[in-house]
Amino acid sequence: MKTIEVEGLTKIYKPLPPSKTPAVTALKNISFQVEQETIYTILGPNGAGKTTLIQILAGLIPPTQGEIKIAGIPIQNQKKVSKKIGLFTSSGNGFWKFMTGWQNLEYFAALQDLVGRPAKKKISELVELFGMASYVHYEMHSYSNGMKQRLLLARALLHDPEILLLDEPISHLDPMAVREFHLLVRHELTRNLKKTILISTHQLEEAQEISDTLGFLFEGELLWEKPADSFRLNPGNLLNEYVETVERKNECFETQNR
Repeated sequence: MKTIEVEGLTKIYKPLPPSKTPAVTALKNISFQVEQETIYTILGPNGAGKTTLIQILAGLIPPTQGEIKIAGIPIQNQKKVSKKIGLFTSSGNGFWKFMTGWQNLEYFAALQDLVGRPAKKKISELVELFGMASYVHYEMHSYSNGMKQRLLLARALLHDPEILLLDEPISHLDPMAVREFHLLVRHELTRNLKKTILISTHQLEEAQEISDTLGFLFEGELLWEKPADSFRLNPGNLLNEYVETVERKNECFETQNR
């Protein structure tokens, strides 16, 4: 079953008047599908359009053109789509730093109309799932990056969405925290909780380690899709594929502009 369906997606940012800055095309006619209970990773360098794609799928910004379905629901039906999606962004986490982790989760649960005993039960489940009991009652300003990442995941799961969108999830994490994060995503979220996950990243090790499918986004174009298994036995192959794809694209650009 296709949980995320994207067809002919284009996003153009037009300047506001009276600016004469040219329009910027962030995404160019991209199409892909994500199977239920799998991990699909969008690879690409900074500025490739990865975050724009995540924001569109989350309903934060509208597409310029194209069709998108989330769990079979057209993206235009935001009320229904928002219940299907949990969004994780590591840049600007939006937590209240002088509240505890638990208090923050209570606050965000209330925004989802989850209060009282149901909220306490759900938060307790997530605290146990992500091993946060030893620090969840400490104020947020004392948290390490790894602790914050776990709390971000818990926040995204408060309303029990089918789909998780993870934008650059291992930014600023040390190697041990990255390993723990991989185990959480692959084993707890996908295998145990049966979530469908779309990740955006430029970290190649992360991508080939936990993904089922890889898609390469460059300058707004989805240049290829490949099974992650094809790279796991020889990790260097993914780096070679990455570099060769960028070089070919740059050569084509130089040829067209001579």
